[in-house]
Parts: sequence; C-alpha cells; structure tokens
Amino acid sequence: MPEKRPRLSAQGRKVERQFCTMQLIYGFVWASTTFFTVFLKSTGMSPQQVGLCMSLNSLAGVLAPPIWGLIADKLGSRKRLWLWLLVVSGAGFALIPASGSVNIAGITLVTFVLPAVTFVRQPTNSILDTMIVSTAEQYEGMSYSSIRRWSSLGFALLSPVYGWLIPVWGIGFPFYMFLFFSLLTAWLGRKLPDVSQSEPAMPQRAEAPGHALHVSRIFKDYYLVVFLIFNVLLSFGSQTYFFLNYLIEELNGNAESLMGIMSGLKTIAEITMLSLSPVLARRLSLPQMLCLSGLFYGSEQILYLFGHSIGYLFAVQMLNGAGFGMLLGSAVDYAYSLAPKGLETTVTSLYGAGMGIAGIIANAFAGWAIATLGVRWMYGMTGVLIFTAIALFICSFPFGKHVLKKQPPTELFGHRCSSPPF
Repeated sequence: MPEKRPRLSAQGRKVERQFCTMQLIYGFVWASTTFFTVFLKSTGMSPQQVGLCMSLNSLAGVLAPPIWGLIADKLGSRKRLWLWLLVVSGAGFALIPASGSVNIAGITLVTFVLPAVTFVRQPTNSILDTMIVSTAEQYEGMSYSSIRRWSSLGFALLSPVYGWLIPVWGIGFPFYMFLFFSLLTAWLGRKLPDVSQSEPAMPQRAEAPGHALHVSRIFKDYYLVVFLIFNVLLSFGSQTYFFLNYLIEELNGNAESLMGIMSGLKTIAEITMLSLSPVLARRLSLPQMLCLSGLFYGSEQILYLFGHSIGYLFAVQMLNGAGFGMLLGSAVDYAYSLAPKGLETTVTSLYGAGMGIAGIIANAFAGWAIATLGVRWMYGMTGVLIFTAIALFICSFPFGKHVLKKQPPTELFGHRCSSPPF
C-alpha cells in the first residue's frame, strides 16, 4: 500500500492556506499571457513578424530566470526579490497596449517592450516555485502540486472572462488587469514565510558553504543536464499552443473569444493532473511522469492534423493542459532534487528558462511554418519532435548508467517513490 500524505500541523495548514490564496490571484495575473499572439496580430503583424516578436520575448525569458535566480540565491531572500519583480512587471505590462500603436522606423515599439517586460516577469514564476518547494520541506505533508493547482484554477476562471470582455473593452484590457492582479498578489504575498532567510528544518538540505555556490557545478551533473535539455524539447508543446488562434481562424472561428474559453478548459485538465500528481508520485518515478507529460503534448500536436471543427479543437487542446499539469507536478520537484545544495533557485530558474529557449526556436519556426506550410503541418512536425525527445530521454538512463558509469539519482523504470518528494 502506498503511504498516505502525512497530516499537516496547524502552522503548516495556515501557511498552505496563505500560499493557496495567493496562488489563486497569481493565476489571474498569468491569464493575460494567453492573448499575446492575438494582440500582436491585432497590430497588423504578419505570422513571421508575430513569430519573431515572440522569439525575442522568449529570448528574454531565457536570459532572465537564471540571472534573477542566481541573484536570489546570493541575496538570501527569494521573497523580497519576488515581490519587487512582480510589482515592476505589472507596471510594465500596463504599457504594452500603448506600445502596440507606436512605430519607430517601421518597427512596432511593442517588439521591444514585450521582451523587456518579460525579462522582469518570467523569473517571478520560477522563484515562486522554489519558495513553495523549499517551504514544503519545512512542513511534512505539504505538497507543491496541491498548492500550484490553485494558480491553474485562477487561470481557468479568468481566461474565459477575458474572452467575453475583450470584444467590449478591447484587446488591451487583460494587460491593464495584469497590473491590478500583480499588486494584489504582492499584497497577499508579503505575509508568506521567507524560508530562504531561516535555518533549514531538515538537515539533508543544509545550505552549502559560500565557496561551493558555483554555477559550473550544475553542468557537471549528467542527469541534470539531460533533464534541462529534455525540458526544452518538451516545452515546444506549450509554446506552439499560442498559435492556435491561426487554426481557429482557419475554421472560421473568433479567436479573441474562443482562445479565452479554450485556455479555461485546458486549465481544467491541468488542474486535474496537478491534483493527481501526488498520487501518481507514489506509484511512478518522476522521470516516468515527465515522459507521460510528453505523451500528452505529442499526441495533442499530432491530432491537430485531423479534424475540422471547433468542437474537435476544444477536445484536443485539453491534452495540452494535461501535459502541462503533469510537467508541473513532476519537473519542479525533479529539478529541485537534482540541484546542487545552495543553487536550488538557480536550477529551478534554468528549468524555467528552458521554456524560453523552446520559445525562441518554436516561435520562429511556427511563424515560418504557418506562412509556408500551414498551421496543421507546423503542429504535426512539433509532435514528431516531442516523441523523438521522449525516446532520447528514456535512452539517456541506460546510456548514463552502463556507458558513462553514472548511477541515476532516480531510476526510470522499476522505482516507485513511497511518497511525493516534497
């Protein structure tokens, strides 16, 4: 019989409620990001220009998390940095609609404003992930997945609402609301415990001495590097999702309203998988859960080749939510467990940057493929890439164990966790 989740102490329940409430509002914050490509397209950009702008945005997303994550590890207070980044990114988001109507030398100003805002916005996610996981270590029975699903719920609740309100209030409305919900999240987040400033309650995760905080230690770990590369390839599925509006319009649908509804439905699947993650973590290894995430993502991409109705898209795109939910339910814990002591925030930030790296490649590719081959072939080729990545990830374990003579920290097959890692 798998072990049941231990009961939280009274203090632990209080802290978990604080995190869950804050995560719900934080999900409202991220609901605005659903409409990036819809907004860019509304400025008159071609698919190639939209793809280029999203690639620049993703480049900022790659550069920012490791830099800010390292700063957070050096400063010793993740929460303080997270609060400041959240407020500044909210202010920057409110400037995006106005920048879409300004042209300089034939280039829309939003092409530069969006990446600049992302440089500040993107790290808030990975730093918060580290805050949750490190806090969960202090309270036996607290689960990252159980807290994180509240953010997904907030996203699911507000995304369809934006879809209904955009035709009335305009495409800039979600970007203004980003500022409001960012400030509200920061206000709630100020009461969260700052575990990075306290002594660890569990001796096995004691802080490493200052001289050991070298980033090079990360890239000497074979299994950690393999995971970071696999995460990039897996994240193609989440990045190409933002181009679904082109497929909606091919079927004569209204992208502005339907993207919000689809995002809400997708997030229901995400919440479901996040809720199941603690149970699955007692039966599957974390690498197996990562592979399951890839199967959801890859199947979604391939299935877009078929079907010619909006209802079909509604059903298939929920696989994206299932894939993302399973990824969230395993990848953060896996990255944290592989991280060298003292570099936990840096490693989880590198994990977050992987989505940005995928975005640089996937967005540029999607813009080209949609214009030359069509949106369906773009999704089909992305699906083939994801399935190939799964195969290579599986093969990396026997290769590392038998060829490189490196024992994996977690076995791919034949190993089951008795309880969720954190």
